[in-house]
Amino acid sequence: MKKWIEIIEVKFVFLMVFMHIWLLPKINIFFTGGILTLIIASWLYHKDSLDDLGLRWNFDEKYFWKLAQMVIFIISFIFFLGLFFNENLKLNGDLFLEIGKGLMGYVFWALLQQIALNGFMVNRLRVLNNPENICVVAGVLFMAIHAPNPVLMIATLIGGSMSAYYFIFCNRNVYVLALAHALIAASIHYFLPEAWHYGLNIGPNYFK
Repeated sequence: MKKWIEIIEVKFVFLMVFMHIWLLPKINIFFTGGILTLIIASWLYHKDSLDDLGLRWNFDEKYFWKLAQMVIFIISFIFFLGLFFNENLKLNGDLFLEIGKGLMGYVFWALLQQIALNGFMVNRLRVLNNPENICVVAGVLFMAIHAPNPVLMIATLIGGSMSAYYFIFCNRNVYVLALAHALIAASIHYFLPEAWHYGLNIGPNYFK
């Protein structure tokens, strides 16, 4: 019975997020609050601990540096794509100041996404009884939420699966995952041509 409850929870929260993006984008605060309330209710019902959610500061230096190396590689790849394809990319102090300001605002949003993805979705997908399958399904769901933006769909399929893998197999720490998430998202936004990522817009905003 508990397995069916977890499946229903995943489907219902995913549907709520989908509706929030596509059908009810103008009531951001209310709908976001409702989704968070559902997730918190799920945590309380299943008696998840802070360790389960990745909210306790569990720091494994070995895995942290492996993640850091991967993030540096990804950002470097995005940066060199920008050098070759983004004619508007100007490497100066103003750009890096803008990136810094953008990161300050985006890290919290990235943390909310990582809590929802790993602290909720990955934990509930344990009913699949296969960690590798959980990573793939988490990545696909994360990708679907970012439709129809092709660049973000590719990035979130890979990033969501890798994030779930790190969370399950390496270190249950959503804080470092949120920082990695924010850094990669910022590099996509500021280094790649806007015609590729459409200002990171998803849902109906993608077509505006």
